[in-house]
Amino acid sequence: MFDLVIDIGSGHAPNPFADVTCDYTEDLSDRYYDLVIDRPFVFANAENLPFKNKVFDHSIFFHVLEHLQNPAKALNEIQRISKKGSIETPSAFAEYIIPLDCHLSRCSVIDDILYINFKELPDETFDDNDFDLKHELHKMLMADGKTNYKTHITSYSWENEINYKVLGECNFYLKNASDTDSECNVPKVGVVRKFMAASSRFIIKYIKTLRRFNYLELLACPKCKGDLQFNEDNCECLHCKVTYKKHKGSYDMRI
Repeated sequence: MFDLVIDIGSGHAPNPFADVTCDYTEDLSDRYYDLVIDRPFVFANAENLPFKNKVFDHSIFFHVLEHLQNPAKALNEIQRISKKGSIETPSAFAEYIIPLDCHLSRCSVIDDILYINFKELPDETFDDNDFDLKHELHKMLMADGKTNYKTHITSYSWENEINYKVLGECNFYLKNASDTDSECNVPKVGVVRKFMAASSRFIIKYIKTLRRFNYLELLACPKCKGDLQFNEDNCECLHCKVTYKKHKGSYDMRI
């Protein structure tokens, strides 16, 4: 048997190790690049995942948590469907130095606890009187990020349980990524690293094609978690009778 892996919020760059992917939107107003669907995929939101309990051995949740209005519900859902996983967000330091308006919270790991700290303002950072300090820290962050990507990210690995704390409340919400003029705070990747990453994705993707599993057997109603009956163009929950249609060839299970 092999580990079954899901990428939640796969976006334009699905993790090469993922067997199943899901995302909420393909609209370019909510992302910077086109959504990629190149393996079993379902449209879903992280707070109501359409999968049965503990069907995945590992979940990948990269650069999604900081966008959510209800991160606790999403983390509880991830624990429900998977046995262990990896979570990644921008670091709290990077988010404070170069805030993105579309990010609702700053995330950090302290003493093995994942903290999600809601921002009070979309562009929460130094005040105008500290412009010189912000400028110097910005330069330091970008320079260090070229050789040490970890400066820019918060990483959290878990097994059996996600130990987290949510601080504050969501006081604002910008629906679209286009609502912000902020620039991405992730450093550009060099040509050699891009080539190596693309090569690795190709090899892993080929190996994945040798695996055989029916991803429909993993799905459940996102509303009540009941069993589904699959038809040619839709599926219906046998418990609550909600019908989910297909959208662009994939089941649309967003609620």
